[in-house]
Amino acid sequence: MDEFTGPNTSSLSPSPENLNGSGSYAGVWPPPVNTGPALPGVEQLLAPFTFVYKRLKGSLADFRDGSISVSDEGITIDGRAMPRAEIYTPIMVVLVVLSLLLAAIAYSIMRYGMLRPQQVKLPWSNISAIVLVPQRRWVGLSYSAPNYKGTVKQFCFCFGLQPDQFETFEALARQYAPEVTSVGKLKAGRSIIVLVLVGISVIAAGVGSFLMVKSSH
Repeated sequence: MDEFTGPNTSSLSPSPENLNGSGSYAGVWPPPVNTGPALPGVEQLLAPFTFVYKRLKGSLADFRDGSISVSDEGITIDGRAMPRAEIYTPIMVVLVVLSLLLAAIAYSIMRYGMLRPQQVKLPWSNISAIVLVPQRRWVGLSYSAPNYKGTVKQFCFCFGLQPDQFETFEALARQYAPEVTSVGKLKAGRSIIVLVLVGISVIAAGVGSFLMVKSSH
């Protein structure tokens, strides 16, 4: 049986000529790769590929699975690709905004449409502040009361009354708790949950716009 002889790679070996500077690749190590065919008689390749999430210069291609063929005409990538960034980025942004909108709607329903009976009795000693806004007939209470776990916490509650009812409430508050009753202003009520949802939607829209602009370059 004849002995198998592979491709000639003597030009790539660390020969004395290459090492001492007298060969054709003098001063170059490792020497350049031979420009001939990698395997004798092999002129083309067709093989499945595995997607690797790495990148070089340029935008990331959308192929995720398939096959790659190599021939004298070049390289052909044939497979399945995810939608272009210009397509899926707006869709993702819309879905994020819709999910946040649905969360806000659910929060509003639970806040206003799913009210349940509840009562809390506040001794005057538990009320730390009563703020009156006569122009609007608003009242703001700051008080201490147990939460659903039984832990005493500080709460606030603001409400409005009819003109005659407001006058009666003011008179009683000044009679029973004059030291904590005053005329002032009420701060704007901002729900932390709503602010968080709005902030996330703004960030998502900004990131989506950035990715869409970046992917188009």
